[in-house]
Amino acid sequence: MFVDGIGDLFRLYCDEDDETFLAAAQVTSALTVGYDQFRRQIVQTDPYSYAARVSISPSTDFYDLADAANPTRILGASLAPVGTRRLYQLLKVVNVDTAGAVNWYYRGAGSFEEMDRLSQRYILSGTVLRFSEDQSGATVRIEYVPVSAVDWTRLTAGDNEFVDDFDAFHDLIALYAYKQYSIRDGAPNPELDGQLKRREVELELYLSAGRVPEMSDHILDERQVSGWR
Repeated sequence: MFVDGIGDLFRLYCDEDDETFLAAAQVTSALTVGYDQFRRQIVQTDPYSYAARVSISPSTDFYDLADAANPTRILGASLAPVGTRRLYQLLKVVNVDTAGAVNWYYRGAGSFEEMDRLSQRYILSGTVLRFSEDQSGATVRIEYVPVSAVDWTRLTAGDNEFVDDFDAFHDLIALYAYKQYSIRDGAPNPELDGQLKRREVELELYLSAGRVPEMSDHILDERQVSGWR
């Protein structure tokens, strides 16, 4: 489904076929929140479903991901390069060579004290990515989950605004959006609540074993291949 199809499904659940009591702007707001919830459900099980990569070249032991003076920015008001999306969740921080091959994976530190005591650590403090050692001359790859770029205002048939590749479960977006609507409506809907729970279970099963079976049939100790210390 495109955005307009999910919007139509949402209106069907709400039993509001036109804008008399449910304006397009309100549909957009509800669907935006609904899609954020949908993405969070997916990311909890399979964070690489939406993963993106950028590279940075620190000149010291930190790199501000929002500083306008830096060529790569994934936080703050001004993102770069063009087309870059804002960070929602940080997944991996990787030291790579000039060809992009992995030298080692940095490990996320739980505190500045851990940063002081152990090597090859990082911590994200506000918009600043800090390292336990000076990274001058290094190339660091950041793997992260970006925020959504879907335009939920494109509710007209024929707009063809693409959502993502989980179209078999896009009814969940409309169901989550209805939960926002029901706050205003104030009426319980046990049938819809039951459908939401059933579809969440089906999505979880699909992500756990169905989408890419080879990703979920083993556990890798990354310390064996990453040079972690």
